[in-house]
Amino acid sequence: RSSAVWNNADGVLLHRGQTSEDDTYLKSSVVQNWLFGLQLPDTILLLRKDGHVWFLGTKRKCEYLQPAAASVPGGGPIQQIHLLVGSKKGDSNDEHYETLWKEALESRVNGERRAFGVILKEREANLGSSGVLGPWEAKLSTESDDIDLVDISNGLTFAMSIKDETELDLMKKSSVLANKVMKHG
Repeated sequence: RSSAVWNNADGVLLHRGQTSEDDTYLKSSVVQNWLFGLQLPDTILLLRKDGHVWFLGTKRKCEYLQPAAASVPGGGPIQQIHLLVGSKKGDSNDEHYETLWKEALESRVNGERRAFGVILKEREANLGSSGVLGPWEAKLSTESDDIDLVDISNGLTFAMSIKDETELDLMKKSSVLANKVMKHG
C-alpha cells in the first residue's frame, strides 16, 4: 500500500480499448480479468480514494456489473458504484465524459492538483483510437492541466501479486499439471 508504488496517485483511471489478437497481455486486460473474471473492452473505470467508483461501458457491460453495484453495503472500502451506460460511438458519450471528469476533479481538496494513476504505456497506444476510448483520451490530453497523470503499473502488479487461498490452490494445481505436461508431453 505504499504511496511510492502507486506514484502518490489520488485515484485510478483504468481504461481499456478494443480487443486485439496482438494485445492479449496488456496490463489493463490482466487487471480486468483479475477484477471481473473477464475482459471488458472499450470501457473506462474511475476509482477515487473516497471509495466511489464510476464505470462507463455499453448497456450489456453495465448490466453485468449491476448486481455488484446493487450489493455494495457502503461501509467498506467501496462506498458506491456508479454505472454510466454509454454507446459504442465515443462522440455520443460527451455527457458521460463530463461526469467522469467532474468526479475526478471533485476529489481535489482546496483546488489542489490531483494525481490520477493510469497505465502510461497503454495510454500512448490508445491515443487516436475509436470507440469510447478515443474521445476520452483526447479529453485527458487537452485538459491535463487540472490533473497529473502518473503511471501505476507497478502498483497494479503489486496488488495482483498477493494471493488468497483459492488463488494459491489454483497456482499449485496448474504448476503440477504443467510439470506433468513438460515431463511426459
